[in-house]
Amino acid sequence: MSRLILPFLLSSLLLGSVQAHSSVVVAQAPISTTTPGVTSLDRILNSIVSISTVQPMGAAEPSSRGWSPLPSVLLPWLGTGTGVLVSDQEVLTSARLVQGNTTVSVTARGGASVPARVVGIYPDHDVALLRLNRQLSGALRPAPLGNSDRLTPGQQLTVVGLSPSGGFSAQEVRIRSAAKGELTLDTAPNATTRGGPLINAAGEVVGLVSGRFGLRLDLPFASGVQGAAVPINAATSVLPDLRASKAPPAKRAPVARQPIQLGVQVIDLAQVPAQQRRGMNWPDSGLLVQSVVPGSPAAQAGLQGGRRTQRVGNQTLQVDGDVIVAVDGKPVRRFEEFRQVIAAQAPTSRVVLEILRAGRSQPVTVTLARPPSQ
Repeated sequence: MSRLILPFLLSSLLLGSVQAHSSVVVAQAPISTTTPGVTSLDRILNSIVSISTVQPMGAAEPSSRGWSPLPSVLLPWLGTGTGVLVSDQEVLTSARLVQGNTTVSVTARGGASVPARVVGIYPDHDVALLRLNRQLSGALRPAPLGNSDRLTPGQQLTVVGLSPSGGFSAQEVRIRSAAKGELTLDTAPNATTRGGPLINAAGEVVGLVSGRFGLRLDLPFASGVQGAAVPINAATSVLPDLRASKAPPAKRAPVARQPIQLGVQVIDLAQVPAQQRRGMNWPDSGLLVQSVVPGSPAAQAGLQGGRRTQRVGNQTLQVDGDVIVAVDGKPVRRFEEFRQVIAAQAPTSRVVLEILRAGRSQPVTVTLARPPSQ
């Protein structure tokens, strides 16, 4: 099997409604230690720890971390992530990372390890609080926290992670959308950074990497992107309840509404580097259809997925499929715009998609539907 980055492998398993079809970032942001500066990076490295867990047995809860269809022995990092010290013996991390565990192992950059108790979790914000059995030796200190309410789309941040062996990664990402409950990112953070910090240029923690990924996601990413994070203000707002070992007040469950089904898995061409688009004769924007769900509205309308596999940059993609360039006369510039248009339609309504097939433009009328009840 050609090497694929995990987000692409997992997104290919999420066929069904448009909401579950994440667009793929073809060029992952490079590992970098230049942004923020070395001083800021050193500062945060003394405030993070590696977390190792035991994968819970049994069925996954709706709020649990993603699960891989592959045996856990092939993916040993499933039970590892990163945490942020908020006091000498308290660590914030991803709820999905530690759910199902009462204790975990916490390791500092210098190699010292101690057990930690899972004090409480808040699945709605994907936040968990750990309490170390004893203070870790060394130069560890609580992380400096920033104000996530000031974050803006397009702002560059750095994701920092720590592995159990003490190695760290610093990965540049940009914010695609900023809300009080969740940040969406333009790039998939490395797996071991789950629960770890997003830091600004000043070295302040402004978010925690979400543990959402995998086959059993409770909800797909809000805008079909490859990464998500919890704003630090949302995480710290529930600290008093977590410290008291009680769950924060439950939010009223929204009325369930099944998403409109189209039945395609697509790649956002706007995220493919321009040189690679030109080499494949793809437009600057649009959605390249990778596959079509049999029996879906897209299949009934005759949409076609890729017919052959080809290496494009550092990814293996299905090419020669249809490219969706407009919906009801409106150009498709981003996956999120397309998703919103489809989601706003009433059941059994019709939309006209303009597609490119073999380089030629043609309209395709699709009668939408809700997916069958599970």
